[in-house]
Amino acid sequence: MTRFQFILKSFLHYLKANLLVAFGVAVSTAVLTGGLIIGDSITFSLEQITNLRLGRTAYVVSTVDRYFRQGLAQDMENNTKLEIAPALISEAVALTDGGARRANRVQVVGIDNSFEKVAQTNIYSGLKRNEAVISENLAARLSVSAGDNILLRIKKARLIPMNAPFVSDEESSVAVNITVKAIATKDELGRFSLKNSQTAPFNVFISIRHLNELMGFERKANKLLIAGGVNSAEIQSLLQKHWKPGDANLIFRQAGADNEVEVLSERVFIEDRVYEAYGALPGAR
Repeated sequence: MTRFQFILKSFLHYLKANLLVAFGVAVSTAVLTGGLIIGDSITFSLEQITNLRLGRTAYVVSTVDRYFRQGLAQDMENNTKLEIAPALISEAVALTDGGARRANRVQVVGIDNSFEKVAQTNIYSGLKRNEAVISENLAARLSVSAGDNILLRIKKARLIPMNAPFVSDEESSVAVNITVKAIATKDELGRFSLKNSQTAPFNVFISIRHLNELMGFERKANKLLIAGGVNSAEIQSLLQKHWKPGDANLIFRQAGADNEVEVLSERVFIEDRVYEAYGALPGAR
């Protein structure tokens, strides 16, 4: 038997086993290649979704049930290369056609012209008192277009904690009619959201000044949107430098014949940390 005949007979003898091994290798390769392709596709899709939700927002200074000065954004931005936009975010129900069409859990975003730094479009600039820019998914849900009116019932924000015994819950929302100025597409930050969700929110962007009036506030915000090119340590340093008692809802006024300074809180109650800080000052009582 020649060497060639030996190789040929060996190949034919183990043909079935070799085919099974080859088939297993092919299937494994296909699975791994498909997994890599799908994984890369998902990663790219998630990055795209994040960019559509945040625009140029890299960091957010946020509070839960507190509100700081709207001017804190400008104070932090001065003499730096930062681009910061204040925002006052609440929740609402939107209605049209006398309530025939309705959208729940609508995100109401109070903004000013600085929001275009984050959105990279001027569609949000120059919003008048009763004007709004809405997301295209909300426009489709309510079947409205530019120039139409929408009724918003906005959840009423309060400086005083809702669990305070003397707070009435009778006025839990405030109603306002708005005119749709424009409809924001996904590329115009119409899907703006700070929540970790892939679901596109219903958005209504209105003037932060108008939203403050509706809430009974004066130049308040609960979010600072900070564009890229900065790190968290720098933000922390700027906050420590520019944070004022007014950002903690504290008020100072002269009291008594000796012109003593009295410290009050817009939230009625003063936290222990504030009491301890001011109580440690010389001559304080």
